[in-house]
Amino acid sequence: MTLKPDLASDGIKYLIQETDTCFDGIVGVPYAALPYATLVSFRCKKPLIIIRKEAKTYGTKKLIEGVYDKGAKVIIIEDVVTTGGSIREVVSTLRAESLVVEDVFCILDREQGAAAKLKEDGITLHRYVVSVFPSKKLFLFMKSSFIAFIFSLLNMEAVICFLRSVGVINAETCSDIIAALNLSYKEVTLLQISSEMEDLASLPVQNLARLPLHERAKEAVCSLNKKIFSLILKKNSNLCLAVDYTEADKIIQLRLACLGGDCPRIIPTKCLKLQLVEKAGPFVIAIKVHADAIVDFSKDFTARLVRLAKDHEFFIFEDRYSKGNTNLLQLKGALHVAEWADLVTVYATQGFESIGPAFRQVVLDPAYRLSGILLIAQLSTKGSLTSLPGYTQGGYYVYFIFEAYITKESIAVTEMGEANQDVVCGFICQARVSSHPHMLHWTPDLYLQAIIRQQNDIVIVGRGVTSSTSPIQELTRYREAGWTALMAKN
Repeated sequence: MTLKPDLASDGIKYLIQETDTCFDGIVGVPYAALPYATLVSFRCKKPLIIIRKEAKTYGTKKLIEGVYDKGAKVIIIEDVVTTGGSIREVVSTLRAESLVVEDVFCILDREQGAAAKLKEDGITLHRYVVSVFPSKKLFLFMKSSFIAFIFSLLNMEAVICFLRSVGVINAETCSDIIAALNLSYKEVTLLQISSEMEDLASLPVQNLARLPLHERAKEAVCSLNKKIFSLILKKNSNLCLAVDYTEADKIIQLRLACLGGDCPRIIPTKCLKLQLVEKAGPFVIAIKVHADAIVDFSKDFTARLVRLAKDHEFFIFEDRYSKGNTNLLQLKGALHVAEWADLVTVYATQGFESIGPAFRQVVLDPAYRLSGILLIAQLSTKGSLTSLPGYTQGGYYVYFIFEAYITKESIAVTEMGEANQDVVCGFICQARVSSHPHMLHWTPDLYLQAIIRQQNDIVIVGRGVTSSTSPIQELTRYREAGWTALMAKN
C-alpha cells in the first residue's frame, strides 16, 4: 500500500485523539506497518515497541524490543487489515509479555473476512460510522477476555465509492470489483463531487500571491490587514488559536496561559491543555471566540479580553454570522461585539448590500474597535451548502484524500470581497479564492498538509492544540509548518 507517511500518521494520530485512548506505548504489526507506527510514536511522544516475526538467534534473542513495563497498555498500528490473522498473532505475543492490548488503529480495512475469521476465535466484529472524516470507519472486536477496537481511516467501500464518483472506474468495473472481492454490498452511493476539477499546481492563484509580506501590507486597502501583516512579521507566526469554551473564566485563564502569563491557581491540575500552553504566546497572532456560546458573557469579560489583547499583542476574532440590518443590531447589541472584537465572520448569502454598506457604518467608524470582516467562502463540513453553485464549490472530501484537486467556482464570494476591500480583510476558506495579494485567506486546521500545500495565509488551529495531550508541541508544529509554507512563497 503506497501512502504519504505524513498523511497517514496525521490521520491515525487524529483518530487516537478523537477516541480519547490512553496508552503507554505503540506497536506496529511487522513489517509494513512499522514506518507508520514509528511516525505515530514520534507525533504522540510515546515509546515505540517493535515485535519481530522470529526471535533473533543472537543478542537478547527477544521477540519484543523496546522499553515497557509489565501491565502497560499499548495500541497496535496496522497498515492494512484483511483477515485479522496478523493482528491476533501480535496480540498473542504482547499478552504473553503481560502487556494490555485493547485498541488497534489501521489505515485500510479490505473487508476480506476479518470479522468472520475473528468470530471463529470468539471475537465479534461490530461496525459503525463516525463522521469526523467522510471515509472513516470504526470497528469493535469483542471476546470475553479480549476487547480490541479497530479504527480505520479507509475501507474498500470508501475507496470504491470515491473512484466511482470521480469517474476513474465506471459502473460495470465497480460491480466487477465488488463481486470479485465478495463484498457485502452490491453497489455504492455516489458522492456529490464537482466534475470540474483542476490540479492545484495549474491554478493561477498559486503564482499570484508571491509578493513579500511587507509589500502586501503596503497594498492592503483594509486598515486591519496592515496591522495583521505587521504582527505576522513581528511574531514570525500566522497562527490563530480557536478556543470554543462556554465559560468566561476558562477562556480568560486559557488566554493568560497561552500568552505567557502565569497560569492561574484555580485551573485544575488535571487540565493538561491549560498547563502546557502557558508559553505559547509567541506563536499566536489571533484568538477566536464564540460570544454567543459563552453562558456568563459580560462587559467585564470583554474588558479583560481587550486588556490581554493589548498587553500580549493579539487580535480578537469573533466567529459569528448574521444578515442584513441584523448585522448592525448584533454588532451594537447586548454583546457589544463591535466594541471589543477586531474582526468577525460573515456569510455572503445576504448579498452585496449587507456587506459593504452595512458594515462600513461600523468598520470605518473610529468609535468602534471592529476593523474588518472575513467572508465565509468555503466550509469543510460534509454537506455544507457553501458548495452549491453560485456561492462556492468546495472540494474538501476530494482534497483530503488526494491533496491535489479542488473545485474553482468561488466567483460570487470572491467578487463580493474584492468589491468591498475597505471592510473585507479576507476569507474563511479551504483553498485560495482571491488573486489579490493583500486579501488574507484564513483556513481551519482540519488537515495541516492541505493548508501548507494550498499556501493560505493564516492557520486557525483549535482542537488540534487544545484537545491534545501535548498542546505546546502541537502548537509549535503548526507554527513551524505554517510559517515555513508562508515564507516559501515570499
